[in-house]
Amino acid sequence: MKPFIRETLETVVLAVLLFLLLRASIQNFRVEGASMEPSLLPNEYVFVNKLAYLQVPIGKIARLVPLWDPPGDTTLYPLGAPRFGDVVVFHAPGQDRRDFVKRVIGLTGDTVALRNGVVYVNARPLSEPYILAIPAGQTLDPVKVPLGQVFVMGDNRPASNDSRSWGPVAISKVIGRVWVRYWPVGEAQFLTSVDLPDEEATFAANHDQAGKR
Repeated sequence: MKPFIRETLETVVLAVLLFLLLRASIQNFRVEGASMEPSLLPNEYVFVNKLAYLQVPIGKIARLVPLWDPPGDTTLYPLGAPRFGDVVVFHAPGQDRRDFVKRVIGLTGDTVALRNGVVYVNARPLSEPYILAIPAGQTLDPVKVPLGQVFVMGDNRPASNDSRSWGPVAISKVIGRVWVRYWPVGEAQFLTSVDLPDEEATFAANHDQAGKR
């Protein structure tokens, strides 16, 4: 009887630990509204990787360690920082109980602008194969993305409330990166990258390397 009770307790503890681990790393999210069409449709369900942008505040930790003085308010992303084209879920500005899903368009230090609907990042037009059409006529004066923030926009530009209205989003407010669409089953798909033309992909890769220096 004792071995049975011990094995049962071990199984329960293991199940609880696995449940807590999953809760800490993955969250399901229901898409509301049409702001991400055609990439994500209303009432579709996705899994969000909550550990994708795990942050380690090196600057704060260094204050507790004698003789360690890293430059500035350094933050380490051991599992990777946000990248161009990532689809992310984050707390809506000023509404932590409401979450939005958008695409990352600009990173820390980037300057984002719109001219006649075309997005410019650091004065270069951004190729966006994920939108249906360029919404002609839209204009946005250049916005420089502050440290620790990202500029986000919906794929369905005419129907999206995003950084064009309320500015960049703090990465600390980002819940995670959309990992996979799992419902409807027939539309299940991993959302891991954006297929960019070679020239734009090269620009993004060079930008990433520069950001790591």
